[in-house]
Amino acid sequence: MDLTKSHTTEKYLGCDIKQLMSHLEKNFINGMSWENRDDWQIDHIVPISRAKNEEEFILLSHYTNLQPMWAEENLKKSNDLGFHNVKGRLIKKFGVKGEYQQYRYETSVDFNCFDCGKSKTSKLVVVFNDNWSNIICNGCYGKNLSKKS
Repeated sequence: MDLTKSHTTEKYLGCDIKQLMSHLEKNFINGMSWENRDDWQIDHIVPISRAKNEEEFILLSHYTNLQPMWAEENLKKSNDLGFHNVKGRLIKKFGVKGEYQQYRYETSVDFNCFDCGKSKTSKLVVVFNDNWSNIICNGCYGKNLSKKS
């Protein structure tokens, strides 16, 4: 795909640089900081190389598809899909419900639930408050949504 940049960086990101920095900071893994920026990279959760047209390119450029990742880990991940050691092919992003965003993987993935602390295997994962370090299981997601009702 050959694209010519037709928008500003902020238009592609869907936010200004200050908001992007805040989003990245919320997703810092232990030890990450702006002071050691040379040790980590900004990763596309769904790789930008997966875009087949300009519309997909714009969607994959959005700041919610970005996460900080240690450089070594990001180089290993390459063009695989996933976040912080969760590997797989994302096939659906559901509508946002409050502070929760749910995603479906093509096959089951392993992760630790941020809320209950249990090791889980599921095709569905939920990200809390746009922070990819705060992945919760569907049980906790349902419980948390019912508390707000």
